[in-house]
Amino acid sequence: MGGTALAGGPDTGLARDFNGLPDHVLIKRVQDGFETSALDRLLDKLEIGTLDIAGLDGAYCVARTAEAALNRGYGVTLVEAAILRADSAAYEKAIAPLITRGLIRA
Repeated sequence: MGGTALAGGPDTGLARDFNGLPDHVLIKRVQDGFETSALDRLLDKLEIGTLDIAGLDGAYCVARTAEAALNRGYGVTLVEAAILRADSAAYEKAIAPLITRGLIRA
């Protein structure tokens, strides 16, 4: 996907099994989920210190959001069974430096 998925586009919503479950929904418009202050504010309000991250494109959105979370001091686990890897080599390259910073693969 090359980081080009758009909100409301094909296959960008929650899987049917998760509809109605989230308490909070934030729409991100760029690769890094922390680009706006909305996610920072929500996590602070909820007193969240660790994140389990899943998503559409591991080499782009997932890696960028994981990096931004690590930069902010969050503990980060990638839920690999729930991450699309359109290009596995690019995914591995993107997350390799994050592993040395404490990123966990699960």
